[in-house]
Amino acid sequence: MKKLFSVFTALFLILPCFSCSDTKKPDNSSDITGEPIENETEEKQFMTYSSKDFKKIDVPWNETDSEPPVELKCYEFPDYDFGERIPPCMSSDDPMQYYYDYENYEAMENEADKKEIYDEFMKNANKPQHPFIERVQRDGNKLYVTVNYDTICYKHEWSIYCFDTDTNEMTEIYNYSGLDNVRSQDHVYGVIIDNLLYIPLRENDRSYLTAIDLETKEETVIMESAYSFTLQEKPDGGLSVCEQIFDGDRSSDDGSLYRYYDFDTKTKELSETEFDAAHSTYTWDGFIKAYLEKPEGSRSVDLITDNYRLSTGITAANIFYADDKKAMLITPDDKHILHTFDFEKMEHYVTELKIADTGYVFGDGIVMCNFSSSQSLVCYFLPELGFAFNLTDYIIISSFSKENNSVSFIEEDWSETGSSIFTKFKKYYWLEEKEQ
Repeated sequence: MKKLFSVFTALFLILPCFSCSDTKKPDNSSDITGEPIENETEEKQFMTYSSKDFKKIDVPWNETDSEPPVELKCYEFPDYDFGERIPPCMSSDDPMQYYYDYENYEAMENEADKKEIYDEFMKNANKPQHPFIERVQRDGNKLYVTVNYDTICYKHEWSIYCFDTDTNEMTEIYNYSGLDNVRSQDHVYGVIIDNLLYIPLRENDRSYLTAIDLETKEETVIMESAYSFTLQEKPDGGLSVCEQIFDGDRSSDDGSLYRYYDFDTKTKELSETEFDAAHSTYTWDGFIKAYLEKPEGSRSVDLITDNYRLSTGITAANIFYADDKKAMLITPDDKHILHTFDFEKMEHYVTELKIADTGYVFGDGIVMCNFSSSQSLVCYFLPELGFAFNLTDYIIISSFSKENNSVSFIEEDWSETGSSIFTKFKKYYWLEEKEQ
């Protein structure tokens, strides 16, 4: 995703096309208002912005062959065979109980239809399953590869392999095979930090946020709950833990649907954080403290964060990203119009995206991926300039994620064995910003 001279030359040539007048700055003489927050200095004011405070600039999508301001790094994997295994659910006395729609299956009255479902499902009983790559995580010169052998339930048979990029050796370092400890979500999803696997496990209708030492296999329970957990790695190397306080119509005593915790992976301290889920939005970058509101009598939506309120002038939008420096909104229609508000330059960039609106903010731009077909294209887009740098050709992509202050994904190949078609691990990519 990475000879900056050609980029800066191109930027120098294109900048005059976008702007030739002064931009508006927020000061005491402007119509931008603000009231100081209690017990805060005047430097920390809650600001109120209108879309009219920003200089609106239409920025066309411009694919360029110039060198991008980011670098795409890659490890190519050896031709490694993860083998096949029979997950315990499909070798149990009653595999049918693990059918994904078992309750409706049991309630079916048409015996012929029921037998057809049974016969089709039981073809996998006691049959070795070819695995799929669940996720890849990087830690220094090591890549941790989560391999799932349970293609039926996705949680009863999985392993973690460690690939040493210095020696090109792949070693299985952890395996789970059983029916007791099962994940609270549909797939195996843990976070590896300092050789510890943090993962939510579920047993006897309770969830356990567990740290597993990948060397000693020792397991330590960090917290437990009747509800389920989701995890997200923070930029500082810690963990953000979301406890989902809902099941059907249930909620916590205070009516909220979530509780949030910070876990310090160095001190091993867990602390509950104040987080208003009703005034937050889940984005590709995780939960952010921002939400949209349509004022009474207004056709456009306002973007509201802890530090500002922005009257966007947009009738309908979804939040893509928001912080104190910039806010990004995308219209929900087929055109996918990206609106970027730059609070430092007081400029509003408008671009019709030519690729699906799936991506992460990284550096000054967005890493975007098109998942609309069996093959995908990854590009890096600069909203201020409209430059779109294609980082890959169309390839088979999975595990597109943001972690370790980077964006990463894996490339796979289609392979075929007998009547089965599966993906084969090929390359691991991650993004780094170029040094200026």
